[in-house]
Amino acid sequence: MLIIIVCLLGVPIAAALVLLAIKSKPVRDVVIRVSSVLVIAGSIVLLVAAYGHKPDLLSFAGSELVGGLFTLIELLIAAFLVYITLRWKSYLGFGLVVVQLALMPVSELVGRGAPPPQSIFLVDQLSVLMTLVAGIVGGLIALYSAGYMRSYHYYHPEVPDRRRLFFFLEFIFLAAMFGLVFSNDLSWLYFFWEITTLCSFLLIGYTDTAEARKNSLLALVINLVGGIAFMGAIIYLKATGGAQDLTSLLTTSKAVVLIPVALLSIAGFTKSAQLPFSKWLLGAMVAPTPVSALLHSSTMVKAGVYLILRMAPLLNGTVLGYAVSLVGGFTFFVTSLLAISQTNAKRMLAYSTIANLGLIVACAGIGNYQTVWVALFIILFHAVAKSLLFLGVGVVGYKVHTFDIEEMDNLIVRFPGIALMIVIGICGMFIAPFGMLISKWAALEAFIDLKTWIGPIIIFFLAYGSAATIFFWGKWMGKLISVNRSRWQEQPEDKRISRDEWVSMGSLTVLTFLTVIGFALISRHLVEPFVDSLYGYSRVMERSDLILSTVMMGMMILIPFFLLFVPRRSRTKVGRAYMAGRDTSDDLVFKSSTARSTALSLRNFYLESLFGERRLLSAGIIVGSALVLFVVGATLL
Repeated sequence: MLIIIVCLLGVPIAAALVLLAIKSKPVRDVVIRVSSVLVIAGSIVLLVAAYGHKPDLLSFAGSELVGGLFTLIELLIAAFLVYITLRWKSYLGFGLVVVQLALMPVSELVGRGAPPPQSIFLVDQLSVLMTLVAGIVGGLIALYSAGYMRSYHYYHPEVPDRRRLFFFLEFIFLAAMFGLVFSNDLSWLYFFWEITTLCSFLLIGYTDTAEARKNSLLALVINLVGGIAFMGAIIYLKATGGAQDLTSLLTTSKAVVLIPVALLSIAGFTKSAQLPFSKWLLGAMVAPTPVSALLHSSTMVKAGVYLILRMAPLLNGTVLGYAVSLVGGFTFFVTSLLAISQTNAKRMLAYSTIANLGLIVACAGIGNYQTVWVALFIILFHAVAKSLLFLGVGVVGYKVHTFDIEEMDNLIVRFPGIALMIVIGICGMFIAPFGMLISKWAALEAFIDLKTWIGPIIIFFLAYGSAATIFFWGKWMGKLISVNRSRWQEQPEDKRISRDEWVSMGSLTVLTFLTVIGFALISRHLVEPFVDSLYGYSRVMERSDLILSTVMMGMMILIPFFLLFVPRRSRTKVGRAYMAGRDTSDDLVFKSSTARSTALSLRNFYLESLFGERRLLSAGIIVGSALVLFVVGATLL
């Protein structure tokens, strides 16, 4: 098992170094393809090797030497961040880096008398599931980026070509995610946590524009806050002689570890972009699409919810847990409403991501066997469907030259394959039998079963937030499959899409279906054993659930039929519309009885006056800040 972990860490690191060094573009593409396949294969090998095994705790000779190397790398990263924050005049960022630097020797000094961690690595069903998410989805995103970045620089010649750095950071990101989900030692987990912060900062600022710098600094500042909270938890545990690893932490009395658990939860809030820390993830949209997909689906944000989910048994039944759940539930509700008002597809996907992460946090805060079962499935289904959506939107962006949803009509006849994949990704987020709807239904059932005051509040957030998701997903899907004759000639003629992009998106489309087909198997062999190891029992798929899922899966074959064959036949049936007036031209302009000319507008409702960012986001940040203070207060009480 240790060899597999070393390979999963080593392959992307080696690929990153090679990609940084070589200049030949054909060779670079080969390295990306081979490395992506190896990462995906390694994730599957781990699944096979870990199948049927109890959780493994692993150590190796020389771990202290590696720990010392990590400390040196952390100092080098801090020195780089000091330089960059001063150069870009981010004095808040500079101050936060200095605070982290000051905490590092404190951590070393107070930890001298503390018991060493039991082990370095932990391999259980949760780490295997997260490895599959990071490895398969992340590997496909890396493969996609090879073709996408060629097109990106072709259509954006003004952006400096720094693809060697881009691919280097991309694979380092994957290695850091593997290290994070395997680490049992909190100090090692913190090291990989900070690597993801650095990589996200550099990737968001890839274009080096003023907006990219601003947004990357915002991401850095918010995640530095989380890093300080994480370091504070480690120092507290060392100072009190407490556990320094996850497995020991989970066996400690809740009252003893409440403060470090609260600090780790706050760190998770920042990384998973919960309110009031959401703006950094919205700002990440300025980066190329593969960055958005990595941050939103398989790596960065999943690290935050992963950490909180690890703490779920300690949060269960505590006021702190209820406070954490409120932060997640409120984030889900508000960002679902905010997504309604977004005309930019990537920004709408960003708000949807934050919303789903909020639902995971809400489940982890409650921390019982039902909600943990739900949270694991939301992580899985969201990673597959959302990555497919981001990659599909990325291709549409450079073909239609905009991310505006209103510009995506006729896509079903111009780019039927891409449109079909995006629609399947949308179905995966809110339509039965795809997993997100099943997971939300199971979450609603779990919160109804709660016998505390928190249940009705979260049910309110979940019910109305889910209604909002139906609205914004439904109207986008309608736009994708609509045919508008008046805009027919505005569509681009260039239909060239690279093989890497087709393979990545096609694989994710298949995975979206396979996660539905294998729903029961995933539950029985991955999710239920993990939940059972924590609580001694788990939510089990009942016979009626399996029958219903099987029947509904048969309905999925209707999607490609209607979206691929019906639009083709209707190409010649697009007629002229009638608006109670005399049509004066073929571009859908009508003259009414009062001789007033009116143009037909086929546009969705976005309700900016109700759910626009100016009105709702600021209020959400204020209330979210109050809820984070509630987390702090609940810990002290």
